[in-house]
Amino acid sequence: MPLGYDLHRLSPSRLAKMNPNMSSRCWKCKSPEGTFFHTWWSCKTTQKFWQKIRKWLEEITKEQIDYKPEFFLLGISDRYLSKKTKYVIIHILTAARLAFAQCWKLPRYSFRANGYSENL
Repeated sequence: MPLGYDLHRLSPSRLAKMNPNMSSRCWKCKSPEGTFFHTWWSCKTTQKFWQKIRKWLEEITKEQIDYKPEFFLLGISDRYLSKKTKYVIIHILTAARLAFAQCWKLPRYSFRANGYSENL
């Protein structure tokens, strides 16, 4: 495997360990903690993204959605949900994770849904 393989998937803290000239700060909030978990879940900017996804899920499914990283990032839930609801949630969360992965190094997110644009 070549050295540059998939470096775009590494967190700022991991990249800084590999290259001392790189900053370990979060790309979005500039927090000193640029770990994978921080950039995908605990960052304030990222929290806005997941809160928006949660709101959409609750509107669509008419269910109360637990705001937990294991649910949003891994799809793990201890609640019983109907097959149809679970199907919808899994597909929306998968699309959200793919969208997040495509823009996780950008300082802001842009949503386009229902004919309007919203920046987070």
